[in-house]
Amino acid sequence: RTPLRIAYRIATAARSQVTVLRGKKVVKRFKARTSAPKRTHRLKLAARGLPRGDYRVRITVGRGSGRVVVPVGGG
Repeated sequence: RTPLRIAYRIATAARSQVTVLRGKKVVKRFKARTSAPKRTHRLKLAARGLPRGDYRVRITVGRGSGRVVVPVGGG
């Protein structure tokens, strides 16, 4: 089976964290890191040990006291 590939870009330098969910359960939370602006960041989640199904990706980006949570993908 193929891994879940995640790619995202942000406009300005900020701290970002990526969370993968199956339903309401958190399957994987990638370590928060400072993401460089205007650069594509790529992550991979191995399919081994995970049941088949729909997974959602949530990206949380914050800078200073502000924070934005962006759900990625469809439905």
